Amino acid sequence: MRPKPVIPAPLDDGLTVWDALDSTSLPFDTTRRAVAGDSAGGTLAAALCVALRGRAETSPASPMAQVLIYPVLTADCAFASIREHADAPMLTARGLADSIALYAPDEHARRTPRAMPLECARFDGLAPALVVVAMQACCAISASNMQSGSTMRAARRTYGARTAWCTARCAQRRLPK
Repeated sequence: MRPKPVIPAPLDDGLTVWDALDSTSLPFDTTRRAVAGDSAGGTLAAALCVALRGRAETSPASPMAQVLIYPVLTADCAFASIREHADAPMLTARGLADSIALYAPDEHARRTPRAMPLECARFDGLAPALVVVAMQACCAISASNMQSGSTMRAARRTYGARTAWCTARCAQRRLPK
């Protein structure tokens, strides 16, 4: 998925696909699903976990895991990594802000977990997350202690830590440069 339309359409599409998988005749265990996405798709994967947790009483199936590859998890520009890497070669702070504004043109929508998962008030009940972030070379780290040289480093670390704290299932892995 990639969010060409504005929120909530991409998330609603994801929920529709998730629900359709409940009634599929495909030969797989629908109780053992995971969500994954990169960049804006990682944003949608995390938002899908938040949305499905909110529907837990009516739809008990929820993801067993999240794989988020350099996701955008907040529109908050107060994180130090955004200032430190404002002119990063792959995504500048201005480019990030412009992309978020295209995805969620309404300022209020940018402050909701359906658009930006780090806006959640609570993180319990979410699937454990593997969050892959960028450095000068590729570095994959899960939840608790992410390090990166990207504009969204601190936000990803915060989401991973909050998810890990609530699930108590977290491990750190660094890939060699």
